[in-house]
Amino acid sequence: MIAPAQLPLALRLRASSSLASFIVGDNQLLLAALVALASGEAGQLYLWGEPSSGRSHLLEAKVREAGANGCFLAATELQALTPEVLEGLEQFSLVAIDDIDLLAGQPNWEEALFHLYNRLQQTGGSLLVSAQQPPKDAGFQLADLASRLAAGPVWRVLPLAEDGLLKLIGQRGRAMGLEVGEEVARYLLSRSVRSAAALTALLEELDRLAMAHQRRLTIPFIRSLQLD
Repeated sequence: MIAPAQLPLALRLRASSSLASFIVGDNQLLLAALVALASGEAGQLYLWGEPSSGRSHLLEAKVREAGANGCFLAATELQALTPEVLEGLEQFSLVAIDDIDLLAGQPNWEEALFHLYNRLQQTGGSLLVSAQQPPKDAGFQLADLASRLAAGPVWRVLPLAEDGLLKLIGQRGRAMGLEVGEEVARYLLSRSVRSAAALTALLEELDRLAMAHQRRLTIPFIRSLQLD
């Protein structure tokens, strides 16, 4: 059996992933549910939402909060392994599995997830998972697993509205060392796909170009780049 310390992503959490840095938007109740999970009031939480909605951020934040008692796993990497890697994870007080729906429809993985769920229930541990769809639509074939994932709180991570996206532009820009004023942020928002991933990619490209040209990030400079 692979020891938990050897699991993929078990220790590779982004420094920027914290509950404090999560832009809440319309997800106040979801955030309260995550706090309840931390205090032991809930033993399971299923988050779903579109890509780049912040699901991974929240899972990493909770595992970081749990410290040595938490384990973060990404199904994108688990797929290259065997289900036996889930054995023994009940020693953690919190196990978080990102993109769990990628394992749906694979009998061996579904059975291993079902047994992990049961073991965590027995030890008093918590299971936190994310997916693009709610449990009933995620493609799980093992009825017992699907029903257990749906039995606990199921929350959709709501996409950010305009105010939240403007905050995100400012936050991501500061993290890159970019000074992004409100006027520039609104200009970028009006010319980008309104998603965290698209805006972050745009800021990364602008950061690269601003450094190459030794220029501040202004609307005239952005216009001169002809990125549209």
